[in-house]
Amino acid sequence: MDRDRFIQLVSTEQVSLKRYLLGLCRGNAEEADDLFQDAMTRAYLASPSMLERARPGAWLLKICYHCFVDRTRSRKTDSLEDSMEFAERLQEEQHSDDVFRYETLYEAICHLPEKERSSIMLFYLEDRSIREISHIMDIPSGSVKGYLFRGRQKLKELLKNEI
Repeated sequence: MDRDRFIQLVSTEQVSLKRYLLGLCRGNAEEADDLFQDAMTRAYLASPSMLERARPGAWLLKICYHCFVDRTRSRKTDSLEDSMEFAERLQEEQHSDDVFRYETLYEAICHLPEKERSSIMLFYLEDRSIREISHIMDIPSGSVKGYLFRGRQKLKELLKNEI
């Protein structure tokens, strides 16, 4: 794949990738931007044949996920940004009323463990199939279903008092 085609692919997927990384980073925009740049550098340097796949968006999400995992392994810090800023960044393309409506949900998602948070975000926010999530996270599809189930249960518990 040539440089122009790679730039076009990244431009097409950029909003989705950044939203996903922002959620994984629990709203820390600076860390999400750093991870995005690291992931796109890895993707560009990867074998050109990898980008010729039928689902290059899923491949880029997989690289983003692995960059996040690598970073958290090397640096065990967790910072939780103000939930309002997090909601605004995740929903930058939506109207401001929608941001307020979903603020509590995004705050609750931040409290989920990494794999549950990632599964929930990929399935519900990025509209990825269980099979794609399994490929992105390098886990069996049964594990994805388990993370989704547990994540939904925890979100239900966290949001019970808000409803």
